[in-house]
Amino acid sequence: MAKTIIRKATLFCIYSLFIFTYSCDKNKTYTKIQGRALGTYYNIVYDKPFSLKKEVDSIIYQYELAASTYIDSSEISKFNTYGKLRFTSDILPDMLEKAKHFYLQSNKALNPALMPIIKAWGFSKDNKVELSDHQIDSLLDISSMEYLFWDKQTLSSKKKGVMLDFSFFGEGYAIDMIANFLSSKGAKNYMVEIGGEMLCNGANPMGNPWKIGIETPLHNAQKKQIATIVKLTDKALSTSGSYRKYFVDKSGKKRPHIISPFSGKPVEHSLLSASIISDKGIVSDALATSCMVVGTEAAKKLIENTSNIEGLLIYEENKELKTWKSKGFKKYLY
Repeated sequence: MAKTIIRKATLFCIYSLFIFTYSCDKNKTYTKIQGRALGTYYNIVYDKPFSLKKEVDSIIYQYELAASTYIDSSEISKFNTYGKLRFTSDILPDMLEKAKHFYLQSNKALNPALMPIIKAWGFSKDNKVELSDHQIDSLLDISSMEYLFWDKQTLSSKKKGVMLDFSFFGEGYAIDMIANFLSSKGAKNYMVEIGGEMLCNGANPMGNPWKIGIETPLHNAQKKQIATIVKLTDKALSTSGSYRKYFVDKSGKKRPHIISPFSGKPVEHSLLSASIISDKGIVSDALATSCMVVGTEAAKKLIENTSNIEGLLIYEENKELKTWKSKGFKKYLY
């Protein structure tokens, strides 16, 4: 689903700048594995001389069986179809608890039950339509997490038509799962990336902090341009943006794929991308999305008022790109 609750826009926003090689430390060998995950790709580099691809693929498979809306047989897809579910793993109930936390923390800006209206807008399948105010109001009526009830065994809805999508923190959640697994295998230096979201621990193969480029949010750019480079050690980084996915409505106005959970319509503000650094992939992922929902000024306040995170916002003002960085973000600049 796109960021907020929409299909992700981060595929191109962040990427690693290092070229994989062996460490200058002859006693340490890094291994790189790649594959598909969550409708996109993953890249993982870690300081062990053996492949863990089979185990990582298994973790991703278990996540997707629980929370992927692309898989008809997944737990979340079954709930979205039938309105009730008996859990078969611990993943979905854990994600529900975390979604509830972000839902309340963000004053409902992060709403995992917004799926019906996102689906109706067509962003889930890149088949954009324009909804009437009546249609929007009807869909907003069932787009609330407050209709859900769950315990350790079951999930049900008090209202017909409620649907879920955890994409606003799904990649971050999966990254944290993989990072915990790598740590359990004794890895101390690693980079885990899924679709541009990432968590970096320790040092890269050259013994330095991991270098990550954040893309300049340019509409229809033929080549990627780097807005800034950051260095990460024991931190996660996520970027959410609205500049790649949008459609032009009948009046010629650009309508981004970020859907407001309050109006039920594409957001209307000048913020083009938000990058968040935190200790956990799930936190960076969720809060980057939250910034894109609320817009530039509210995003600044969100970042400044949330402990243990730093942020970079790129927005448009008088047809020019402007950049805002939180005070603590500067220490991560390369």
